[in-house]
Amino acid sequence: MSRKTKLLLWVIALLALIAPAAVPVLAQDGAADLYADAIASCPNDQALTIMASLPDLAFPFFVHMQQQIAAEAEAIGNITLIQLDGENDATKQTADV
Repeated sequence: MSRKTKLLLWVIALLALIAPAAVPVLAQDGAADLYADAIASCPNDQALTIMASLPDLAFPFFVHMQQQIAAEAEAIGNITLIQLDGENDATKQTADV
């Protein structure tokens, strides 16, 4: 048996051993309940101010993220959201924070 064939067999055997560990783990069923419990335990009479500094709002991904943050803050209520654009400049984003 050639050296390449032996190496190929070892690689296949190794992949067969680690393949079961590559199964994706889905979110637990109780995760939504934990989130709801955490929100319910927060006092609603206390106003919060949260700042979100995103790297660059020229990219649709970060715009969508900003919209989701705003929607969640609105859903929770009593939250003042300050949204800042880092303009793809780490120095500016750090200074904003």
